[in-house]
Amino acid sequence: IKTILKTNKRPGVSYQVLSNPEFLAEGSAIHDLLAPDRVLIGGDESIEGSLAIKKLSWIYEHWVPKEKILTTNTWSSELSKLVRCT
Repeated sequence: IKTILKTNKRPGVSYQVLSNPEFLAEGSAIHDLLAPDRVLIGGDESIEGSLAIKKLSWIYEHWVPKEKILTTNTWSSELSKLVRCT
């Protein structure tokens, strides 16, 4: 996705691609969304990436305790989802 966006980027437009995998269990998806045991957010290891992670964390903080919001880089976030699903 990031490569496609970079290829088609317009002047003056900035963005960050974040990884925010869900950890939902069958039969409890609504509960898992409303009261997750953790939220994982991954992004670029850059100033812009850190700012984007902070902004998404701020949104989650409206209903998820801050200590349950974990942040990392994009690769680790995506790997975490793959490991959890195996």
